[in-house]
Order: sequence, then structure tokens, then C-alpha cells
Amino acid sequence: DTVIVSFGKNDTIIMKLLRGDTTQTKFGALRHNDVIGKPYGSRINTSRGHVYVLALDPAIWSLSLPHRTQIIYPTDASIIVGRLDLVPGCRIMEAGTGSGALTHALAQAVWPTGSVRTFDFHKERVNRAKIEFEEHEISDVVQVKQLDVLTEGFPIAGSPYNPEGVHAVMIDLPEPWVVIPRLSNCFSTSGGRVCIFSPCIEQVQKSCNALRSSNFADIEVMECVQRKYDFVHTVLNVPNLGQCDAQDLLNGTYEYKRPKVEAAEVSADCDRIEEEGKKPKSSFDRHLFPPPPKYITSTRNGAKDEKSKFAPHADGSWEAYPKFRIPTAPRLRFTIM
Repeated sequence: DTVIVSFGKNDTIIMKLLRGDTTQTKFGALRHNDVIGKPYGSRINTSRGHVYVLALDPAIWSLSLPHRTQIIYPTDASIIVGRLDLVPGCRIMEAGTGSGALTHALAQAVWPTGSVRTFDFHKERVNRAKIEFEEHEISDVVQVKQLDVLTEGFPIAGSPYNPEGVHAVMIDLPEPWVVIPRLSNCFSTSGGRVCIFSPCIEQVQKSCNALRSSNFADIEVMECVQRKYDFVHTVLNVPNLGQCDAQDLLNGTYEYKRPKVEAAEVSADCDRIEEEGKKPKSSFDRHLFPPPPKYITSTRNGAKDEKSKFAPHADGSWEAYPKFRIPTAPRLRFTIM
């Protein structure tokens, strides 16, 4: 079997298991006998650490495969599979096998009753792709053939290589507008969809003109932009400003009802509160939460603090005592004449 060996995030290699064999990795020697028979996702110890053995997945495979050509990565492949509406049982033809990254994603989408027929004009790439498809056990679904689609075109419906017609066509060629006029003869009787992957806007313009001239409908152009976010864990401490309703708010028992009073009544209430010596409660006091029981600090030293005479906890936090201000020496100002 062929497995994926993971050393960490985005750090993987492809390994073909052979009984009694050993592979030298960045974490030391990895014995194949230690991997054979273990479930996918197992942690395997090596001579200088450990690795994880993962199942062959198109998304991970695209990050580890040998690049014979530029590949289509999972971000774009997922859009292609979704927009072509590929489900198990669908038949699709692909022009431009290349390194086989997208072919794996297409095979996963139509597995196990569908079919993927992929073409490439380069003989060496075709032969290498056949070997990989057999090693990855997807040759029952994927058929690869050496064919120059730009000059010979796709096999039409009813031909030996396309007997029933296809539901979708995927084109990853430098001049896709050349083959577009002959695509209508490739689909099944229910019609189909076409996806063209072009990195250049001039290619997109020519392809759209060719699709419009060939009476294709619902033409759509899109760009998939991926944005990643880093996530961190932090604690936001809300200070206690003397509010009296915060505990009810925290417990969910407080019901806020804004009173409707006249300006004269508000002025009288303020005068009465001032006479009683109480502090008027502002409108935002009720929305503050009680203070945290600890002051979260960045210190990790468990020794007793000489300034405050209080020892921090093991997690680096202090009890909620008043903070002490460390006196500083007066600044000296110099004037240069």
C-alpha cells in the first residue's frame, strides 16, 4: 500500500510500504513492519521521534506529489468538483492530466460507480500517471490515455472511448478556446457542464467568447481567494466600577427596563441621591460584569514578590489584591547651553 507519512503541519512524504524495508526520514529510521497492519492515523515511533501514518487523500496527496507540471490545489479543486455537480456515478473527461492532482479529486467525487477519462499529449507523463493510479487503487475509475486534445479533440459520444457521453468536461490547457466548438458532441443526451481553468485573464476572455459562440448558456467566471486566520486564546478582564446589577446580569436574572420619566423627575432624583451621599448609577453600569477573581499576569516565577508580599499562583496569576505602584526616581532634566 501507499501511505502518507506526516511529520507535522504541511510536512508530509509519500511512502510505499514493503515488508522488511526501512525508510530514513528526518526523524530517524522508520521500519515498514511497524506500520503494516496499523490503522490509519496511528502514531509510529522512529529512532529519533515519531510520525503519523495517514490514508491516501487527494488533498494531502496534492501537497506531497512529485510535480511534473503545475498542479491544481485543493482550494480550486473543491470549487471545480462542486460547480460541476459531480456525484458518484457521473462520467467526466479531463484534458491535461499533468501531475494527476485534480484527477485524484475527480475520482474521489465520482467513486465508485462513475468514471474519469483523462488525456495528456506527453507520453512520459501518461505512463507515470498510469503507475500512480494503479498504486493508489483508483484505476477502476480512472482511465488515462495519450491524446492531443487541441488537434484531435475530445472523443465524441458514441465512440469506443466515450460510449454513453459524459456529464462534465474539465479543461486545463493553454488554449482551451480551440476545443470548445467541438464540445457539444461529447455530452450525454441530458447535456452537461464545462469547467475551464485559466490563470490569465486574456485566456478567460477568449474562452468566454468561444463559449458564447458555441451556444453555451449560464457562463460564469469566478476566482477563489483563500484567506487564513490565526487563532489565539486571550482573557478580556472587565473592571468592576461599582455596579450593583452586574451579578444579576451574569446570572441571567436581571431584566433591564428603561424607565420613562420627565426631565424634572430626573433632576429631583439626582438631587435626592446627592443629599443621601450616594453615587448616581450611570446607564452603562448595569452592563459591566464582576471583576475576575485573579489578575492575569505574564509572570511564571513562583517566588514571593518582595514589593507586594504576595506570592503568585503556579499559573502565573495573582489574587485580586490592589496593585502596588513601584516608586521611581525623579527624572533629571539637562539643558545644554
